[in-house]
Amino acid sequence: MGAALRMCHVSGITRSYRATMTRASLNTQHLPAPAAAQLDQVARLTRAPLSASVRARLRRDVARDKIAACAKRKSLDLDPHSLMAEANTGAQHFELGCWLHYYSRRVGDEGLWARIDCMRRLLLSDYHQFNPRYDFFTVFDFGEREFDACFEMGDGSDVLRALVGMRSSTLVAEKFAQMGWTEEYLQGRGYLDCTPAQLPAATAARVHGQADLFAAA
Repeated sequence: MGAALRMCHVSGITRSYRATMTRASLNTQHLPAPAAAQLDQVARLTRAPLSASVRARLRRDVARDKIAACAKRKSLDLDPHSLMAEANTGAQHFELGCWLHYYSRRVGDEGLWARIDCMRRLLLSDYHQFNPRYDFFTVFDFGEREFDACFEMGDGSDVLRALVGMRSSTLVAEKFAQMGWTEEYLQGRGYLDCTPAQLPAATAARVHGQADLFAAA
């Protein structure tokens, strides 16, 4: 993370996004200190820490008259409907796309903090889906595989435990509902009132099981 994050300036934050950021809080008490510190640092940023040249390339490639060439360059098949959908999504949610591009190669390699913040960005965005599927794939290189990786690296329960404090936001609560993460689901699996260490062994095993996270989705 390092210098790139420290040098990234904060700008262009909207009033509604600022309000959401204020209301929605992460739970970091269960995280190792280094992960919590890195998460705190990156969570302060509103612009993805990409170079000017990368940002310009993404802006160019997501244009409706350029995205087909981008797909061809990456050897991807893009039908007209998907082209239109990705171009519209990229234009309307460009900054989210930049964050997803930033995390596309980090959620598997840079640890728990990256997986949590990537999911936090998706939850706080006004983009209507939590799982973006392939709406950011051609240009921003983020698809279902990258989304699933955030819960399938052996610490998926820690990712979800960090996010549950954000559900006081209506926007976040709606996206939790898309995954089947109801209050009953979260309570029944121990995410709301205790840590895995306080759970009976059988329940703790279920909480940490990756498939269990998506059982109700």
